[in-house]
Amino acid sequence: RVHGGNFHKMELSLPVVSAGLCVLLAIVWMLFRKPSKQSKPESSSASPANENSAPQPAKNSSGAKKDKKEKHVVHHHPLQFAVAKGHQNVVTGVDLSVDGKVLCTVSEDRTIRLFAVSHLSDPQQKFVRINMEDEYATACAIDPTEKFVAVATQFSRSIRIHQLGAKNHDLVRTFKTGLTTPIDKLGWCRSNVLFVFSKQDGTSFHFFSTEGHELRTVATNQMLNFSAALVSTPTLSFVTVAAFTSDAKIWQVAFDKIGHFTGVNKVMDLKGHRSSIVSVCFSQDAKCVVTCSKDKTIRLWNIDVRFHEQEDPKLISSHDLDQVPRLVSLSPMKDVLVVGLDDSLHLYQLPGFKEIDVIAGNVGGTANQVIWSPNNNFFIASAEADKSTKLFRNPLHSGL
Repeated sequence: RVHGGNFHKMELSLPVVSAGLCVLLAIVWMLFRKPSKQSKPESSSASPANENSAPQPAKNSSGAKKDKKEKHVVHHHPLQFAVAKGHQNVVTGVDLSVDGKVLCTVSEDRTIRLFAVSHLSDPQQKFVRINMEDEYATACAIDPTEKFVAVATQFSRSIRIHQLGAKNHDLVRTFKTGLTTPIDKLGWCRSNVLFVFSKQDGTSFHFFSTEGHELRTVATNQMLNFSAALVSTPTLSFVTVAAFTSDAKIWQVAFDKIGHFTGVNKVMDLKGHRSSIVSVCFSQDAKCVVTCSKDKTIRLWNIDVRFHEQEDPKLISSHDLDQVPRLVSLSPMKDVLVVGLDDSLHLYQLPGFKEIDVIAGNVGGTANQVIWSPNNNFFIASAEADKSTKLFRNPLHSGL
C-alpha cells in the first residue's frame, strides 16, 4: 500500500534518478569507446605503433615543398645571356648564319626554328617555325647567301632545302643521299655544294650539288669516323675528319675560277697524337686547326702553309688534360678555345692554354655542338638531351 505523501516524494525523485543514470552511462561510454581515425594522435610517442619504428616525416610540411622546389632551380652562368627555346623535344642540330644574325635549330619534335639572335633576350621570343610532318631533322645548315636552309632527315636520309624569306619558307628541293645511317653534319661549300657526313657510315664523307647530284665520295681509310669539320672562305674550302687513327687528314675542296666544283684532294696530315682523335675544328679564316685526342691532349696547328709544295703544318702549342675531351671549338680571332669535358665547358685563352672560365652544369647535359659568332663576341652550345640552345658571351669581350 502506498500512502499519498510517499507517492509524491517518489514521483519527484524518479526524474532525478533517471537524469543521473543518463549522465553515468555517458561517462562510461566516453571512457571505453575506441578513438576514431580523425582523432588519431599526431605524436609518434602517443601512437600504439612499435616504439623502435622510425618517425615518419610530415607529408605536407612546408620544408619538404621548399626542398622539392630547390632541386629544380636552374643556376645561370654569368656568361649566359640568352636561351633559344620553344622546342618540345631534344635539339638535334644548330647552325648560325654567316653574319651571326639568324640561329637555326632542328629538333625531334619535327620542326625547324629560325631565331633572330638580337631578340633572344626578349621575354617573348619571336621565331619562324617550319613543320616537318613525317620525320625530324638531324642536322641543319644555312647557306652563305642566307637565302636557303638545308636539313638532313632522320629516316629517309634525305636533304631538304627550304627558301628563307619566301611565303611559308617554301620547300624548294628534296633529294635522297643513299646513306644508310643518320647524317650528323651538314655544311655548305660556297653556295652550290653540300658537305654530308655520318660518323656511322663507314669511313666516308660525301659532296652533293644543290640539285641532288652526288659529286664525290671520299674514303678516309681510318677505320672509324668520330666527327668532322668544314671551313669555307671565298678562296679556300677545307674538310678534316677525326677518326680512330692518331692522325688527322685535311682535304681541299677545289673549285674553278667561276665557282664550279672540280674535286677533293688530300693536302695535309696532322701527326703527333698518341691515340685516336675525337674532335677537330678550323679557325674561321682557315689558317688554324685544333685537334683533341683520347691521349688527353689538345693541339693547336698552323695550316697556313704552302701545301701545294708539300710544306707540313706547324704545331703552335699543346695542352695536357686530366680526362679525354669530347669536343673543341675555336673562336674566330683564335683567342679563346672551348673544350667540352663531360657536362662542362672549359674556356682557355690561347695560345698559352690559360683556363679563364668553366661552365659546369649550365649547358643542359653533355655538349655536342659549339658554334662561334663571326664577330667573336659569343658562342652557342647545344647538348645531347636538351630542348633548348644556350648562348654565352666571350669572356674576353664585353659587347655582342
